[in-house]
Amino acid sequence: MIIWLPEKMNIAAANKLLKIIEEPPENTIFLLVSHDDQNILPTIKSRTQIIQLPPLSEEGIKAELKKFFPQADDHIIDQAAKTAGGDFIVARNFLLDSLGENTGNTYFDLFVRFMREAYSANPLKLLDLTEELHKLDKEKQKQFLHYSLHLLRQAFILNLNIKQIAYLTEKEYEFVKKFSAFVNKKNIDYFNFEFSKAISDLERNANPRLVFSDLLFTSSKLLKIK
Repeated sequence: MIIWLPEKMNIAAANKLLKIIEEPPENTIFLLVSHDDQNILPTIKSRTQIIQLPPLSEEGIKAELKKFFPQADDHIIDQAAKTAGGDFIVARNFLLDSLGENTGNTYFDLFVRFMREAYSANPLKLLDLTEELHKLDKEKQKQFLHYSLHLLRQAFILNLNIKQIAYLTEKEYEFVKKFSAFVNKKNIDYFNFEFSKAISDLERNANPRLVFSDLLFTSSKLLKIK
């Protein structure tokens, strides 16, 4: 039995799990897959054997992507591996999006609209974009936020005029070069915090409509910080 994210169980559920772990059915193995084992109930954790699984290496992800997508440009594969954070599924979906094989707008197009609508702060357009992001499935919502974090960090690098380490496609570079004027030392930490918080909120099953509405409103204020 695979139990996903046991650290998110409430006390009542964790205590019931503890009982069956103490007296498991015959020929049964429990696999508890956790992102934060420090928050697992100590009585459960003490009855498990902990196996640490590190993120996949960029080189390993790139090698697998090349097997599945031999038509993809090496630069796009490199970018997918760098933005995936060691997660092959994130890298694969990022690559599909870059190749135009995912349905809907690309993450790049969504990011451009997100920042433009946030800056203009037109209530009706903000509402339309919130609804569009709300309709994406949860994994795509999180992938979009991870991708946005990547572009925000690259914009900050360009703002510091460190062009040689900015890792962008030509299309991304043309936009981010101009957009970098709005990402600076005074707001980059806030951007990182707010987008990371949005990802965490989605993982906790928060209402995506509220998550993106709040994020657009906050981004609108952050973009005005000079």
